[in-house]
Amino acid sequence: TLYFSLALGLIASCAVLFNENFIPVSDYFRMGLIFISCFYYPIDVLLVRVLGYTIDLRIFAVLNPIYQANFLVKEAWLNQSIVISEVLFPIIYLFCFAIVMPLIAIFIFNKLWRILGIQGY
Repeated sequence: TLYFSLALGLIASCAVLFNENFIPVSDYFRMGLIFISCFYYPIDVLLVRVLGYTIDLRIFAVLNPIYQANFLVKEAWLNQSIVISEVLFPIIYLFCFAIVMPLIAIFIFNKLWRILGIQGY
């Protein structure tokens, strides 16, 4: 999760470095990412019922690496042990994000640096 957060910070700071108007956009994106991570509430809250239809937004939480890291910590804390078959997907998912996200962030930074340069004061 640390590498994922660092990569998101690099992408956000890269956008702000090139154009200062992206500060609110990056802040809203970060707040939305934390909201979807189900850090403060259970994942079942994202099962929404509107006008008689059930909308399942839990897939967005499951795909969020912050939720997966939170799930691993919660399982270790509440169960006092980790069953490998239950936590294999979150571990692999977080490992893949830890490898891929910094590479994507560096690629975006280098690409924008070549194209835009620094704009602002």
